[in-house]
Amino acid sequence: MNKVNQLTKKEECEEDEYRALYEYIRDKLREEFCDRCLRVSIMRKIPTIEARSRSTARGYKEYLLKNENFERYFPNGTMTVFIVTWNKNSKDAPADITDLFLPQSVEYVPDLYAVGVQESANINDRQWEIEIQRTIGPSHVLLHSCSLGVLNLDIYIRRDLIWFCSMPEDDTHNTRTRCANMLKTKGAIGISFQLFGTTFLFMNSHFPAHESCLAERIEEYEKIVTSLDLPRNLLPLKARYNCEDVTGRFDCVFWFGDFNFRIEKPYMETIDLLKKENVNYLELLQYDQLDRSMKQNLVFKGFSEAAAITFPPTYKYEVNENRYDAALQRTPSYCDRVMYRMKRSGDIKCIQYKAVPQLKSSDHRPVYALFEVNLNPGRNLKSLNAGRFNREVGLEAIKRQAKLISEQNKNETIECVIN
Repeated sequence: MNKVNQLTKKEECEEDEYRALYEYIRDKLREEFCDRCLRVSIMRKIPTIEARSRSTARGYKEYLLKNENFERYFPNGTMTVFIVTWNKNSKDAPADITDLFLPQSVEYVPDLYAVGVQESANINDRQWEIEIQRTIGPSHVLLHSCSLGVLNLDIYIRRDLIWFCSMPEDDTHNTRTRCANMLKTKGAIGISFQLFGTTFLFMNSHFPAHESCLAERIEEYEKIVTSLDLPRNLLPLKARYNCEDVTGRFDCVFWFGDFNFRIEKPYMETIDLLKKENVNYLELLQYDQLDRSMKQNLVFKGFSEAAAITFPPTYKYEVNENRYDAALQRTPSYCDRVMYRMKRSGDIKCIQYKAVPQLKSSDHRPVYALFEVNLNPGRNLKSLNAGRFNREVGLEAIKRQAKLISEQNKNETIECVIN
């Protein structure tokens, strides 16, 4: 019996030794593999013959738009687009806008941001653009921006994609009304460009206000779609793209803004509904002017809303509060919306559609929508963007970030000394 026990103990010792040796070898191999991976450059080696072939204008275009580049950047053929719309009520944004541009519910930073602001704090709000750039980070750049009074539209895109875009174009529509200050705040901006083989149009609009002005909003929609002159500098469009409505000339269209369509329901009845424990927002949307008008094919023809609404009305709040404004008793409404239109069914899919209640500086809450967009491989472009972007905004954002980091380091040093 003792011999058996001795053998068993000996076998256990040998087994432990083998296990330890196995784990040692496994760990060493893993360490060597990781070390080898770190020493390998992630940059692709460029054949000299390839560089020579792209030295001409034609060769350069062919190189940039070849399928190999498309597949390298978009192996599954899709990109992510992040739309933001916010009526800032002529107020400066809070110091921290991370929850709007880098929400925790979004796993990866989107490839492209389109940011529409209505009633900006300043005409051509450069400080706002710099703060967006600082928040998103140096992985993205401001590709193009356009302003109409206090209506702004900015397009940020991943830095490595600026080589594959056409030159962006823009156009504006100014709402003509008798009210002088409406000239500054109401209207539409469109920015269009091509990325590889897909054409995009982004539109930011601010429609006439007040519940009683539904007919004016519908009329304004018709004026916008027939007045924006885009695209101007792309190759001649195919027959199916030639139409009077500007939104029918592109593969992917995103239209967003303060559309000002209201909930046609008494103020107190709406407030009581919103106070319920489990609010059914679909019940409220039965009274939504925009929803009704779209079903009657009066506005946003061919468009879909980003997704079903699952958040409270975004207007009208008391500034810096979480409650709706009681002074004027304007019925809480979904003024701030995101719409999309696609030439080919299934090319656009909404992943998220949300309001951001944390940002309370305005009487509107900002809204964002995250999309996945199917892209086409490159076709010949009449005018390549050739890497252009707003370097001034990028540089100022880096300076601002460096200053913030410096101040944080000083505060941490002071805190350590006190402790």
